[in-house]
Amino acid sequence: MILENKVVIVSGIGPGLGQELAYGAAREGAKLVIAARSTELLNKLQAEITESGSEVIAVPCDITKPGDCENLIKEILVKMFS
Repeated sequence: MILENKVVIVSGIGPGLGQELAYGAAREGAKLVIAARSTELLNKLQAEITESGSEVIAVPCDITKPGDCENLIKEILVKMFS
């Protein structure tokens, strides 16, 4: 697995490329962080990826809002590196 022990962040995990990137990173062993504005979509994708045995955290985030981006980084540091 080429991404084993790596943290991969995928923002904009709406239908399409974002989801495919998330699934691909999980298949390759990444510790995955997914971010999007839709909490419902985040929770669904997190559940699917977790069921496959991959480590994933989901963080609601609108990347046009600096406060959301700061929160995303804080969540990553706390949940992935502590």
